[in-house]
Amino acid sequence: PWVGLVRVSHMGDRKAGDAHVHTDRDQVDAIEGEAKRMGVRLTLLDPELDVKGSWSLDRRPSLKEAVEGIEAGRYAGIIVAYLSRLGRSTREQLAAWDRVDEAGGRIIVVRERIDTSTPSGRYVRTILLAGAERELEEHAERFENLREWATSAGVWQRRQTPRGYSRDPETLKLVPHDHADEVRRAFRARARGASQVS
Repeated sequence: PWVGLVRVSHMGDRKAGDAHVHTDRDQVDAIEGEAKRMGVRLTLLDPELDVKGSWSLDRRPSLKEAVEGIEAGRYAGIIVAYLSRLGRSTREQLAAWDRVDEAGGRIIVVRERIDTSTPSGRYVRTILLAGAERELEEHAERFENLREWATSAGVWQRRQTPRGYSRDPETLKLVPHDHADEVRRAFRARARGASQVS
């Protein structure tokens, strides 16, 4: 059989299969459609949820199972919906791809239609992998810039509002309310060495 690989970088409060979660279902649909088109048996591995594309193979349980399974002769190849689901680290993904190729397996990328049996196909794959890695780095840089801006502007960036404060719906800044004095007293007592504050 071939194996299908699904990866979602960040789930947050979502759960796989929920009606409002489309990322994992869209990937599964693409993978199953490709397997049907190819006329091959398919085994869907456990989805990698909250798994970053930049992580090494040792931190990617399903991708590791797929690569090692191909090397052991259990699987014929891997199907992914699109390239960035395979990963966003050029070095890591090329290493995994080389292991699959050396074992006589194949990796099929549905959206990008990558065929690495030719030099031009391998070239396109490497360029697209580098693009996916650059996109990840740019996203991380934008996020860090926004985080620094929000911090300097006094915007509270966590989901849970601390006791003693409420969040202004317009500015998103913390505003002290009736319990703020309790919090201040607790911190002062702790600073004096109190081990527990009632």
